[in-house]
Amino acid sequence: MTKMKNDKEINRQLSLVPGTIVRMTGAEVEIENLGDAIFTVTHGPQMMCGSLVVWLDKYSGAYSCEFLEKVN
Repeated sequence: MTKMKNDKEINRQLSLVPGTIVRMTGAEVEIENLGDAIFTVTHGPQMMCGSLVVWLDKYSGAYSCEFLEKVN
């Protein structure tokens, strides 16, 4: 069961391709006051330090796909 969940999560993260509209769900939301911020994926996903990351418009640096959710 865990492997299926991991595969599903990996596929979700890999689906965050350029042009995808996302919202942050990680700790940065509160720290940087980004609760209502919506971003567009500009580059990625790619592996960095063992995690899948993407680059977002209007955000400096890469961000972990694990802490992003798609916005419809």
